[in-house]
Amino acid sequence: MDFESRYPEYADVAEYVRRANAERSIHIANLIAAGVERLARGVRAIVEAVLAAEREWNELDAESFARHAAKRY
Repeated sequence: MDFESRYPEYADVAEYVRRANAERSIHIANLIAAGVERLARGVRAIVEAVLAAEREWNELDAESFARHAAKRY
């Protein structure tokens, strides 16, 4: 597999990359970018799960409060 087919977004500058022997650097940069993207997705999923749990707890608290208030009046 050649460089242009593996990294089509760099096809326009492929000759400059070859002359600078930067293929390895581009590969490493793409690996880092993919890792950062996966980390961001994971953090986002964790935050969404925590917020959903917090919403659920708030609903349970409100429901419990309403039940106790209804008993008193």
